[in-house]
Amino acid sequence: MPNWANGTVAITGRKENVLMFTRRFIYDDTVRANIVSFFARSFAQVKRKEITDEIEELFEGISAEMEDTFCMNVDFAWSADNCLIDGYPQRFPDCVTLADACVADHVSVEILTEELGIGFEENILCDKEGKVTSQCWSMPVYICPSCGSEYSFPTYLDLSQYECPLCETIGLRLQTAG
Repeated sequence: MPNWANGTVAITGRKENVLMFTRRFIYDDTVRANIVSFFARSFAQVKRKEITDEIEELFEGISAEMEDTFCMNVDFAWSADNCLIDGYPQRFPDCVTLADACVADHVSVEILTEELGIGFEENILCDKEGKVTSQCWSMPVYICPSCGSEYSFPTYLDLSQYECPLCETIGLRLQTAG
């Protein structure tokens, strides 16, 4: 069983292009045979119709030529990089890379993930020309000043107001070397 990198995928493009790109994820109610060139082990934890409805609402009342950004949550087996860039797409011919999908669908994408089991974060960018930038780093460790328990959390969180899951003390602090 894989660890899961949970993340947000922000897709920028015209409505028709955003709709095409989002079809590549795996949904609870989608038969894989109906998807051409899908993203490997990349699961949207909603029904396809919910995503389609949200996209329709986002683009309601604007010109078909206008672009906007649609955000959705996706769970990636192990890591987004492994599912979309280097790993699964090379091993399975039905899977598409992020770069190829962005070029084919004329969208740009930003993906932010966090994997709490191993403790890493990813930031992946891909433009409409298929240029990919992928960064991965370990999440910082925070410590409870009361009980000393240690936890890894993503860098974008302000943990000064978070509660320790063990002793319920508020205000986890960044662990410093030394």
